[in-house]
Amino acid sequence: MSNELLKKAPQRAKVNSLLLIGLLVLLGISLSVALVFWLWAGAGTGSSQNQQLLTSSPAATPAGSLNKSGNSTLTQTSEGGQVTLKVTWQGLEAGPVFTVAMDTHSVNLDGYDLRQLAVLKTASGQEIKPVSWEAPAGGHHRQGTLRFPAALATADQPVFGAPTGSFQLVIKGVGDLPERVLAWSW
Repeated sequence: MSNELLKKAPQRAKVNSLLLIGLLVLLGISLSVALVFWLWAGAGTGSSQNQQLLTSSPAATPAGSLNKSGNSTLTQTSEGGQVTLKVTWQGLEAGPVFTVAMDTHSVNLDGYDLRQLAVLKTASGQEIKPVSWEAPAGGHHRQGTLRFPAALATADQPVFGAPTGSFQLVIKGVGDLPERVLAWSW
């Protein structure tokens, strides 16, 4: 009887080692899947601070701001609704002038007239319509310049003066999003 046990011992050890290897492989796969989901979920929620800037909740970079030397994070990105907008404010010296790049793989962007879809909101709540949208046709990739008047028509004041300190650019109806709100301050 002890001879039989001695003969079966290597077989049991082999079975046990195969089970252990199988469990380790299963554990490795499970951890890999969990890591992928964690990273994927983290990428989506990591921009929750950015999403507060947008009423429609696509991801965007935080509000642009100028530092003391006039340098800034003037470029912001809004993703969602099948279209990505990359908006760069040209700075205080240029006034209310923006370079807007639109990118997608599913929508023809040539039909979007930002002169009709955009509005600039001052810190005092005044809404200003653009004076021009200069952008050549581009299909799925379009870039142009969006200009607003440099002075308020009613008070002949500059749009960006000392008391202003901040503004919002609101773009409605691009892609599947009803509204995108990008904010800058200095």
